Amino acid sequence: MSTNGPARRRRGAAAREEALEAARDLLLSGGPAAVTLKAVGERMGVGHANLIHHFGSAAG
Repeated sequence: MSTNGPARRRRGAAAREEALEAARDLLLSGGPAAVTLKAVGERMGVGHANLIHHFGSAAG
């Protein structure tokens, strides 16, 4: 998890959109194997549990 600044709260649709953008960037730069909960969370500066909270499960 990133510690490069103050944490910011993400809400609903904004958090989902940010996660999808991070996943899309990872997919384009590293292929399907690069898209993991850990990698997306690191891009967003959150833990994987936060992603599961917004998406319901690793399967989405």
